[in-house]
Amino acid sequence: MSDDTSRLTELQTAMRTKMDQNKEIADSFEITDGVVQVDTDQKSAFDKNMKDIKEIKGLIDGIQDMEKAREWGSQPTTESVAAEAAAEWANQPEVKEAVQQYQSIGEAFLDSPEFKALANGAAGANMPAPYQVPDYVEAKSAYGTKDVYTALPTGTPGSFGTIQRDPIVLPPQRTKRVRDLFPARSTTAAVIEYFRLSGFTNNAAPVSERSGSPEVFTAKPQSTLAFIGEQAPVRTLAHWEAAHRNVLADEPQLRSIIDNELLYGLRLHEDAQIITGDGTGENLLGITSTNATGVQTYNWSAGAVLPVPDTKADAIRRAATLSFLAYYEPTGVVMHPNDWEDVELTKDSNGQYL
Repeated sequence: MSDDTSRLTELQTAMRTKMDQNKEIADSFEITDGVVQVDTDQKSAFDKNMKDIKEIKGLIDGIQDMEKAREWGSQPTTESVAAEAAAEWANQPEVKEAVQQYQSIGEAFLDSPEFKALANGAAGANMPAPYQVPDYVEAKSAYGTKDVYTALPTGTPGSFGTIQRDPIVLPPQRTKRVRDLFPARSTTAAVIEYFRLSGFTNNAAPVSERSGSPEVFTAKPQSTLAFIGEQAPVRTLAHWEAAHRNVLADEPQLRSIIDNELLYGLRLHEDAQIITGDGTGENLLGITSTNATGVQTYNWSAGAVLPVPDTKADAIRRAATLSFLAYYEPTGVVMHPNDWEDVELTKDSNGQYL
């Protein structure tokens, strides 16, 4: 609620209060032999209330007039440019003709002078003349277009009909990507140089205080960090597909489908390179091809010698342990759908799902 509206409500309440007070004063007047008996205090109170009522009424009228002026001032001083442009466009002869071309017979009849004369009662209950379907309705509307034919010639049909193409049914796409597990960075360089920590010898130990005479300080043990300089060349993943320009012009949807499929193909190959790229030639160096010093492996046969052979679910958990021992928090597990099926369908000796 605005301040003016709140103030208007307060003034209206105050005026009603004053009016109620005057009604009580008037009801208390004594009438004797047709003469109204009014004492001085009642008359003074009545007059004062009337004066207050007139002042409050003036304030109310002022606020209401100000609201009307504000509404009037907020209205546009000129007609909408968009509305004027739309009206001017709709009044163009070619636009009117285009609208008439797509009228059905019923719409053309209702818009005809014969029906309007009948509806207005100018000719009583009878039409003055029979209604004739205009030529443009027969020749240019949907009723004058052939849309069914038995033979489809080669090329693109022209004046005898139109082609209806059903939407293309797209193949399904994989929604999960290995690429999403890694942070993305941008670069303009052709080669990225970095250092990789190859070893860490932690010799931290308690050190004794200085002692002896003369005093001898105990040397602190030294820890070592080993780094290896590495280079990662930026690789280009790309492919293309030819499409005739007439096909692209006739089917804008086909262009977007090709764009999406080409990008999807890049994403699939990018995932494959991230996992299994051998690093030779123009290939990326994938995770499974990384130097053994940087990859923790789980020996499956070691789990098989336990009283109960390891399952694939055990392998996942043991892989997570290797990550924890290296002080890394695992954020994702990449598995083949067949392996995940084996995990979900694992049963005990009684055939119960685990």
